[in-house]
Amino acid sequence: MLRTAKPEGQTWKHFRRQFLSKQKAWQEDAPTVEDMRRILTRHPDTTFLCVSREAAGRVNELSLKAKFPRREPLATVPGDVESHAANYNKNGKLKKELVSMPVPIHVGMQVWCTRKCSRQ
Repeated sequence: MLRTAKPEGQTWKHFRRQFLSKQKAWQEDAPTVEDMRRILTRHPDTTFLCVSREAAGRVNELSLKAKFPRREPLATVPGDVESHAANYNKNGKLKKELVSMPVPIHVGMQVWCTRKCSRQ
């Protein structure tokens, strides 16, 4: 599914009713490391749909903990500043001083380097 903006109002209600009500992969409001481990073990090619940067960050964090438990990363490299939740204020606007999101790299981990391009 592709989206151009975070769903709000009636769009969000329709989205939730249409897509999320029957396809929730865990029982609680938020997933746990064990939930992620179970999902990724049963369905290794799973793609998670996240509506916010905060949710995407949480899914990424839980996935790393599920896939690489009790392992220290081989290295930690600076990542995208726009993906780092700490770079946003309470209103969701970027702060003036930005910090790269640390990305841990583990042995056996697949990493894709991407670039954000304007489509105009």
